[in-house]
Amino acid sequence: MRLCALVLLLLLLQFRGSGQNAVTDSLWAVLQKQKADTSKAKTLRLLSYYYKNSKPDSALILAQNAYSLSKKWHDEKGEASSLGLMAAAFNWLGNFTKALEYYLEELKIVERTGDAKSLASVYISMALVYNSQKDVDNALKYGYAADSIVRVDSLRELSLYTALDIGDIYTNAGQLDSAAAYTERCYQNSLKEKNDLLIGTALNNLGNIYFKSAEYTKANRCYKEAASYLRAKQDYFNLAECYLGLAKTYNRLNRPDYALFYARTALLISSQNGFLKHAVNASEFLTQLYKEDNNIDSAFAVQQNYLRLKDSFDNSEKIRTMQSLTISERIRQQQMAEERLEEEIARKEKLEFFFMGAFIPVLFFLSAYIARKRVNRRVIQILGVFALLFFFEYITLLLHPVVSNTAHQSPVLELIIFVAIAAILLPAHHKAEHWLVAKLTSRHEKYLAGLESARSREAEKTE
Repeated sequence: MRLCALVLLLLLLQFRGSGQNAVTDSLWAVLQKQKADTSKAKTLRLLSYYYKNSKPDSALILAQNAYSLSKKWHDEKGEASSLGLMAAAFNWLGNFTKALEYYLEELKIVERTGDAKSLASVYISMALVYNSQKDVDNALKYGYAADSIVRVDSLRELSLYTALDIGDIYTNAGQLDSAAAYTERCYQNSLKEKNDLLIGTALNNLGNIYFKSAEYTKANRCYKEAASYLRAKQDYFNLAECYLGLAKTYNRLNRPDYALFYARTALLISSQNGFLKHAVNASEFLTQLYKEDNNIDSAFAVQQNYLRLKDSFDNSEKIRTMQSLTISERIRQQQMAEERLEEEIARKEKLEFFFMGAFIPVLFFLSAYIARKRVNRRVIQILGVFALLFFFEYITLLLHPVVSNTAHQSPVLELIIFVAIAAILLPAHHKAEHWLVAKLTSRHEKYLAGLESARSREAEKTE
C-alpha cells in the first residue's frame, strides 16, 4: 500500500511539472504574436507569476518588461501589478530590502487609484516580507492594516489570506494562542467559501501550531486532514511540510514505522520538486530516526545525503543573493537605457515641433509673396487656407500633452476639453480664413491693377 502511494505521488509530480510547462509554453507562443501594448504586458505578468517560485530571476525580468510597457501606455494598474511581481521575486531571492522598495512603489500607485483590494494585497505582502525578516512589529502593523480593509470592504476571499498570514506571523513570533485564533478563523471561513487550497493550508498551519504547543494528537489529526486537501490541489510545497509534520507527530506518539514512512515521503516530494529547504529538514529528521533505531548504515547514508543537500541549500542561498544583485544591476542598466531612449524620442519630438513651428511663418510669407506675383487667384487662396490649417493644427498638437495631463489620461475628459477648445478655435479659424483670403486677394488684385496701370502708361508713352 505504501509503495503504491509513493508511485502515485511520483506520477502526480511528473504530471504537475508537464502541466505547468504546457501553460508557460502556451503563454510564450501567445507572447510572440502580440504587439508591444497592454495585452503583451498582461501576458508578461502571467509568465512572471508562473515563474515566481521556480525561476525568480526570469520572473523578475518578465515583470520589469511588463512594467516598462505598462508605463509607456499609461496603464497604472498594470504598473502596480508589475511592481508587485518584481517585489515578490526579490522576496523569493532573499533580497528583502529590494522587495520592500518595490512594494512601496506599488503602494504609491495603489493609494492614488484608491483600489481597496489592491491596497490590502500590498499591505499583506509587505507584512510577509517583514515576517521573513523576523520584524514582528512591522509585520503585524501591515497585517492589521490589510485585515481592517478587508473587513470594512467585505473582501471575503482576501480576508482568508489576511487571517492565514497574520496567524503565520504570530506562529513565527511564538505567540501561539493568537496564531491559533487567526488560523482557525481562516479555516472556518475557508470551509464556508469551499476554498480547498486554503482549507488544506490552514489545517497544515494549525498542525504546526499544535505541534509547537506539544499537543501532538491534535497536530496529527490536523496534518492528516490537511494532506488530503493539499494532495487534491497539488500543493506539493505545503504537502512536503505537512508530511514532515506527520512524521514528527508519529515519532512523538511512539509510532516509528509511520514516522519513517512519512519522513521518506516528505524527502521524496521535496527532492522531486527542488524544495531544498524542505529536503534538508526531512533528511535531518530521517537521520535522527535511523540513529534512534540503531540503523547505522541507513543513518550514515541519509546523513551524507543531508550534508549534500545542506551544501546545495547554502550554495543556492549564495547564488540567489548573487542573482538578486546581478538582476538589480541589469534592471538599473535597462532603466538607464529606457531613459536614454525616452530622452532621444523627446529630443526628436522637440526638433520636429521646432521645424513645424518654423515652417508655418515661411508658409505665410510664401502666401504673401505669391500674392504679388502673376498667378491664378485660386492658388493664392488655397495656399493661404493651408497656412492657416497648419497653424491651427500646430496649436492643437501643442495643447495635446497639456490636455492629457490635465485630464489624467481619461479619454472622456480629453474629449470634453478638446470639444471646448474646438468651440473656441473653429469660429476663430473661419474668421481668420476669411480675413486672410480677403487680404491676399485684395493684395493680389492691387498688384495686378498696378501692373495694368504701368502697362497702360508704357503704352501711352510709346504712342
